[in-house]
Amino acid sequence: MSVFILRRLFTVPSARVVEHSETAATLQIDGLVCSICANRVSASLRALDGVAGAECSLDSGIATVTLTGRPPAPQTLARAVESAAILTPVRRLLAAIARSARR
Repeated sequence: MSVFILRRLFTVPSARVVEHSETAATLQIDGLVCSICANRVSASLRALDGVAGAECSLDSGIATVTLTGRPPAPQTLARAVESAAILTPVRRLLAAIARSARR
């Protein structure tokens, strides 16, 4: 397994809202490992109140969200992405261990 793949497996997913309006949002997502993660992110975003639809692309790391009614705040969208990825608790634990080992 290459170092790149290992690094991706142990990277905690992070999301940044790059565009947000009353009708749509675009998020840049780093740390997605597989299509299962991308599908879970899409489902997590669709489950939010004020979200009419969401699609996440593993290849581009972009999630596009269609908003309706009272749209969620950008930080709510980002948290939904970060909590949806597979092995997030394990990845966070490994990241904490790596940080403490560097000290």
